[in-house]
Amino acid sequence: MIRYRTSSAASIPPTNDVITWGVRSRWLLGWSVVAGCGFSTPASVDDAGPPDDTTVDVATDVADAPPAGTCMAKWMAGTVQLTTPARLTQLGSATSDRDPFISSDGLRLYFASERSGNGDIYVAVRATAAGVFAAPILSVDLSSVDYDSKTSIASNDLLAVQASTRNSSADTDLWIATRPNTVAAFSNFTRTPFGANNDGTAQLDPETNDIGTRVYFANGSPQRIVVVSRADPTSSFGSMVELINGGSGDADPSVSPDERLVVFASNRGGGPGGGGDLWYATRANATATTFSSTLLVPTVNGSSEDGDPSLSDDGCTLFFASNRTGDWEIYVSTVTP
Repeated sequence: MIRYRTSSAASIPPTNDVITWGVRSRWLLGWSVVAGCGFSTPASVDDAGPPDDTTVDVATDVADAPPAGTCMAKWMAGTVQLTTPARLTQLGSATSDRDPFISSDGLRLYFASERSGNGDIYVAVRATAAGVFAAPILSVDLSSVDYDSKTSIASNDLLAVQASTRNSSADTDLWIATRPNTVAAFSNFTRTPFGANNDGTAQLDPETNDIGTRVYFANGSPQRIVVVSRADPTSSFGSMVELINGGSGDADPSVSPDERLVVFASNRGGGPGGGGDLWYATRANATATTFSSTLLVPTVNGSSEDGDPSLSDDGCTLFFASNRTGDWEIYVSTVTP
């Protein structure tokens, strides 16, 4: 979320208030198709093939170019078009609802809401990736007595990263939690692995990669998008590296499985809202710090503020938040054929 101040018809599975069911369909360093236009499942080893094949290059931690005609290929080519956004009315409340995060299998949509009088994490589930979300319920294990906002979850469903004022923190910091299996609750939230990256200012909008070795987030004032990396899911993160900085506020990174596409919110101007619009950028590989394009996301931006994008793994569905109705609500748009 872009900020200028420090602040921080499916059936529901029988797990009381803690939603932990399901295993994600995104393969390590690759994809499997769950619905719509998506990637085919690549091999799990490098075949030393040409740059346009669909197998995984383990050495560079990225997959090669997406197959032509897929949703992700349209994003990468800068030719993507989306449908007019629809508000997910079943998720709404009379307060702020924002920071959506769609699970890799497309069955769970996590988001931050103030409907309980605090910032808490709610989750809505659906039976299929093309189905309708049921009414949301509180995710007890991902919520605290303090203000919790954007939460993202690794593809194995065993690691969560969250922006929160947990433990009565003076500023919103990055926290990480794990669990031993997908039916257990997330626990042992800690900010220790992030070290000095929790630097006394607000750290917001974290998005973890598949295996929890890179976390993208918004830092500073005006905000900029940065990334921190570590060697493995149990190590500490190194210092933040700046990726996107338009000078007037960039935040809310949503990162594709190969980490070459970032959809984000920006106040840089040029959109119909005159600031507070959704943009996207591409780069050559998962560790490049230079992006080859920065474009407005077509169709979805309105005359009010739009932000908090979350792109499905296949690149075909975009969730985001907007205050176009007066308060922040969650919307969805899909890539046109």
